[in-house]
Amino acid sequence: MSEKKGLNSLIILVTWAIWKHRNACASNGVTPSMADVILSITNEGTLWCMAGASRLQELLAKAIALVPLEGGECGCVSLCFCFCKSELLFLA
Repeated sequence: MSEKKGLNSLIILVTWAIWKHRNACASNGVTPSMADVILSITNEGTLWCMAGASRLQELLAKAIALVPLEGGECGCVSLCFCFCKSELLFLA
C-alpha cells in the first residue's frame, strides 16, 4: 500500500511538472526542454519530501538504489534524480 501512495505522488508530481512547463511554453514562449522538466520534478520532489511526503521519499530511495552509478561530478546515482544539489543527500 505504501508503494502505491508513493507512486500516486510521483505520478501527480510528474504530471504537474509537465503541465507547468507546457503552460510556460504556451504562455511565455519558453523553449520546450526535457532537462527543464526533469529539473522541475527533482526540485519539486525535494520540497515534497521535505514537507513530509514519506511514501514518495521511500519510493525514490528504492529507485535510486536500483540505478547504477554514472560517475558524475557530484557522484549522483541518476541523471533524473540528482538530489545532491537539492539538499536531499540522505536519499543518495
